[in-house]
Amino acid sequence: MKKINFSFNILFSFIRIALFFFLFFWLNISASFGQDMIWTTMSGSQWRNIPLNSIRAEITRVSNRYSFFWFDRTTPYRDRAEYRSRISKPNDLRNDNPYRNQTLQKIHWLDGNQNFVFADHMNMPSFGIDSVIITIVNKDRVYQITFQNNNPRGTAYQIQNNRYLLDQTLDSWLSGMVSSSQANNQDNRPAFTVVNRTGYTITELYVAESASNNIGSNILNNSLTNGQSIVIRLGQQLNVINQYDIMLVDIDGDTYIKVNVRITQNSTITFTFDDLYY
Repeated sequence: MKKINFSFNILFSFIRIALFFFLFFWLNISASFGQDMIWTTMSGSQWRNIPLNSIRAEITRVSNRYSFFWFDRTTPYRDRAEYRSRISKPNDLRNDNPYRNQTLQKIHWLDGNQNFVFADHMNMPSFGIDSVIITIVNKDRVYQITFQNNNPRGTAYQIQNNRYLLDQTLDSWLSGMVSSSQANNQDNRPAFTVVNRTGYTITELYVAESASNNIGSNILNNSLTNGQSIVIRLGQQLNVINQYDIMLVDIDGDTYIKVNVRITQNSTITFTFDDLYY
């Protein structure tokens, strides 16, 4: 009997300890979690309004604050009805949910069949998570990009802040949403072609303003073999003096550089072995 009582006391103590840690963990999560809408392209709401014509610049400002971003590789990954169902769970619409009004507002916009964009700031200090989620509702599709300085989802999902990849993705996702005046300003972000005639396979490509001390991120997703070319669109409007440095890195780690390049729409920039940097 003593042995049974002793075992029961150990089990009871273990359950109490486990319950204590569970409650501590749950309360910590509840207190630290927050997801607030910080801006939207929809006017007339309590949140900061960003005009659709300024949305590219606003997303660029967000991306400059974070080291990584990710999005679903199978996009478009949900339609409006599926997204509406996902955010309309009973827990999301409880009267005591501090984010209930935000959810109701998003549902109202979705039911209105309008195109819109909004940004949520997610903060979980207990896990060191600080991120911004951009949601783009375009026609009958919904897309999302998450910007974050670390990535709890694993390296398979994260992309180091690659301005070229982000820009090309936004070109597709925002198609038809911006005004014609915004579309006419594409010439301020000209597309140009880089041709590899170095004799070697190129694995990295960088474009940066000549006056900048930051070369930026590699904009190549795939290697560029000798003779191949790639079309690039600047991630931002041309600077006033229109001078850029372009650097290539080949499979052996050797670099090829052109400095103070003037970029124009549909121009072609060819790299040869003579551009090898010693």
